[in-house]
Amino acid sequence: MTFIGVLNEMYSMVDIFEDLITRSTPESDAYKYAELTKCNSKFCGVLWFLVNFLFILLTVYLIAAIQVNEFDK
Repeated sequence: MTFIGVLNEMYSMVDIFEDLITRSTPESDAYKYAELTKCNSKFCGVLWFLVNFLFILLTVYLIAAIQVNEFDK
């Protein structure tokens, strides 16, 4: 189950990178976020990518903490 979760998070990073950072069409999500926040579309894409990356790090940390806790029992 952990493998599926990590694989899903890795796919989300690729999807965010392709949809929000590399795509430069006005129909992309980054442009929609940029219109809402009044900032650059690339900045919105990079910010969303970093938030996703932080969640992945948090997930890996929590999984490791759970595994260590179960190993100690």
